[in-house]
Amino acid sequence: MKKGLAMGCFDLLHEGHLRFLQEARNRCDHLIVGLATDDAVRHVKGKNRPIVDEAAREQMLTALRCVDEVRLFSLETQAEVVLDVMPHFCFSGPDGNSRLQEILDDFQLGIQVKTLDTEIIHTTDIIGRITKQDDRI
Repeated sequence: MKKGLAMGCFDLLHEGHLRFLQEARNRCDHLIVGLATDDAVRHVKGKNRPIVDEAAREQMLTALRCVDEVRLFSLETQAEVVLDVMPHFCFSGPDGNSRLQEILDDFQLGIQVKTLDTEIIHTTDIIGRITKQDDRI
């Protein structure tokens, strides 16, 4: 059984996330999603994030057919998740995941990162469109 690991925030779950996770699942037998805790998201994305708390994000990801398992991680435990899961592949979107690559390099695990060529949709852009004033509303 080939295990795959995809890590991220997955705040405001959207079409880009879904396509990325479906493509990742198509390339492995068991897809584990590493989900950033609320504190980790705030550290990376800023004080106004996440929009959706970790419990709700975890529940939504778990409900997806393409996701077999969800593991929460903090900035301090991200490497522990990788070491515990020991996936055959790690998946990254077109814009990369530098912290994941750094962990794999540091521990010399020989785990291949597969960059999935899915459309880049940034949650930050969606939030910008939502919060932009629209006089039609």
